Amino acid sequence: MCIVGVAYCIQQYVVTTLQIYMYRDVLGALTLMSVAIVLSMGFNFILMAIVPSFSARFGLERTVRVSQFISVILFIVTFILPTNPYVFLIASSLAVGVGGTTVLMQWGMMGTVIDYNEVVVGKRTEGSIYGTFNLMRRIGQAIGSSAAVALLPVIGFIPNAASQTSAALTGIKGLITFIPAICMLICGLSIKYVWRVTEEDKKRIAQLNK
Repeated sequence: MCIVGVAYCIQQYVVTTLQIYMYRDVLGALTLMSVAIVLSMGFNFILMAIVPSFSARFGLERTVRVSQFISVILFIVTFILPTNPYVFLIASSLAVGVGGTTVLMQWGMMGTVIDYNEVVVGKRTEGSIYGTFNLMRRIGQAIGSSAAVALLPVIGFIPNAASQTSAALTGIKGLITFIPAICMLICGLSIKYVWRVTEEDKKRIAQLNK
């Protein structure tokens, strides 16, 4: 979950930091940025309504993992699609919204982590576990916002220039789509291969809670 926390926050802050450059310099439609934020929130509300039913049927971890892999695909598709303000608005909002399932469901997974830890070590330490997880999220936030700004000169972006080169514009679009795609892939792979709470463990946790 610490790996997930770092990776997700990196992609979240890369998107947040680079949005202004994408909508202003690449798309020439800065006013749409606020629409994108509202649209992503709208997708999150829809997911809040439907994800619990999927979680009950397929399991919390699987639901989150699948949503992360779908988000990866959507971010890649967003890069491939024509660079049109409205196309990018819808595609990127979908990618961010579906990936947002991670945030919606991670606290339920953290509850499982706390219970699992108690089963393994015989002591409940939710304060230190939550503290560690939040610290890792803070680290991810710092890396994401710093990396986004640091990579702009690498792609040839020139601050305060009247116009940017086509390579710089393509680079901005690449940064705001491929970095999140990689981060969401890391999240999905971490839950698939690092997450070790089995069904047998869940039975032990349920027995302990009783």
